[in-house]
Amino acid sequence: MRLNRGVSVQQLAEVLNVSESAIREKFRLLDGICSEAVTLLADKPATAGMFRVLKQMKPFRQIDVVQVMINLGNFSTKLASAMLQATLPDQLTEVAAAKALRGTSSEVLQRLERELAAVQADTRLLEENYGPANLQLAIIKTYIAVTLLENAAVVRWLAKSQPEYLLQLQRISEIKDLPAHFS
Repeated sequence: MRLNRGVSVQQLAEVLNVSESAIREKFRLLDGICSEAVTLLADKPATAGMFRVLKQMKPFRQIDVVQVMINLGNFSTKLASAMLQATLPDQLTEVAAAKALRGTSSEVLQRLERELAAVQADTRLLEENYGPANLQLAIIKTYIAVTLLENAAVVRWLAKSQPEYLLQLQRISEIKDLPAHFS
């Protein structure tokens, strides 16, 4: 197998110091994922495990699941698996639908409950950390804005000696709130 630029998988694996199967897996990562879902996930922290779960769903269900993940700000394999378990058989690929029919409904419900509990625990942890982190951000911003950036001598020295630090400090002082994906 040769890649677009004529480099073999073996050469690429040697240069990157990874297995050939890992390289092949990365090239097949998006096989079976609809283009709309790929577009929605383009700038998101999606995992390979999440894509493996999405591949078991038909395109419209993939888009629905991806939109839920974006709304929740959660791109975990756990959430994708929970959503897979809640998916109707007619929205699954043939292989996944056959596997779902083999599982009993009580097993599916128990697995879904476990996955949902894990997602809720992760969400609770994020919520608990968000408040203190926001407070720390407010304190840091105030210190930077009042103590450093309002001091003309400090600003002149930073502009002359460390302009990249000055730029970063100005960016920090302009932050309005923590990003939604903060963890």
